[in-house]
Amino acid sequence: MAKRTPHPQQLELALPLHESVRLREELSRAQQALVTLQEELAHVRAAAEQWAHHLHRLDCERHTLWRDLVRARMDVRTLQGQLHATQLLLDLAGVRARGTPAAVPAWLAQEVRTLLTLAHPDKWSAGQAAAPLAHELTVRLNGLRQRLGEAH
Repeated sequence: MAKRTPHPQQLELALPLHESVRLREELSRAQQALVTLQEELAHVRAAAEQWAHHLHRLDCERHTLWRDLVRARMDVRTLQGQLHATQLLLDLAGVRARGTPAAVPAWLAQEVRTLLTLAHPDKWSAGQAAAPLAHELTVRLNGLRQRLGEAH
């Protein structure tokens, strides 16, 4: 009879009992460590998802605050222009109240009316961009200041 060769799957190695027990214990510890690491990984992934959510929320808040800051700066420029135009009007009214209307040149009265038109809230609510309007107002006010400096 021919000698039968066992298939590799059926190959049995003779291990001493104490070696077999030691390997089973080591396998059990490795499987426990694997379960522990998988649990820790799940906790870390959950924490990472929470952080990602918080970072997204903070980024949205930062974007909103930046947009509000830009709007507030435009509002400040608008109010500064309106304040300057109002101060010019008060100066003009003070001159008229003192009884010297002839001291106010016609060009000055016209320039004040133009500035009031530029700074009027209706023009802003019509949707005109703040930067060009503020620039136009500033150019006119600086021109007026220079002319007043030359006249006096």
